[in-house]
Amino acid sequence: MDVTSLYTNIPQGEGIETVCNAYESYYEGGSPIPKQYLKRALELILQENSFQFTGKNYLQTHGTAMGTTVAVAFANIFMGKVESQILNQSAQKPLDWKRYIDDIFSIWNINKDEVT
Repeated sequence: MDVTSLYTNIPQGEGIETVCNAYESYYEGGSPIPKQYLKRALELILQENSFQFTGKNYLQTHGTAMGTTVAVAFANIFMGKVESQILNQSAQKPLDWKRYIDDIFSIWNINKDEVT
């Protein structure tokens, strides 16, 4: 299974909130910098991402650009949340589940239609 165009399809607001919550949870309230500063930094990185294509200037308004330094961590943390939600809500559980960013390999003991 593969998530289509993951980087550009992550809702920025939801992604930022997910990363901030994961950050706060990881540090159990004793984070090195306050959550609001992380949130503002992510907003600047994601919402002020301009680029040029075929001589025209663009401002990316959805998702994250693949070339930004924060993109991989941002996508991984967001996918971790999505993955947890899917697996927690599923009545059937996979025998094995492996994910690398947006590529998922899973083994089930039910037919394909039931997995879908």
